[in-house]
Amino acid sequence: MEEVKAFIRRLAPGTGGKRGKFYALIIVGAGHHSEGGKAKIKPKVERWLRDQGATFGMENIGCFWVDLGSFKP
Repeated sequence: MEEVKAFIRRLAPGTGGKRGKFYALIIVGAGHHSEGGKAKIKPKVERWLRDQGATFGMENIGCFWVDLGSFKP
């Protein structure tokens, strides 16, 4: 989780707050290999993105797209 936060915080300022111009994909996995087959990282990343007010969505079951310009510096 700390790696995700550091990655986004390093990239987001370079966008100049331009929404809809710069995107990142965050691959969290679907959780198929986790105990019980349930995702553990995905819900934490999703909660953090919501808390940050980010614009994001699911690229597929194990991957988020994130608008880097939607993060507040």
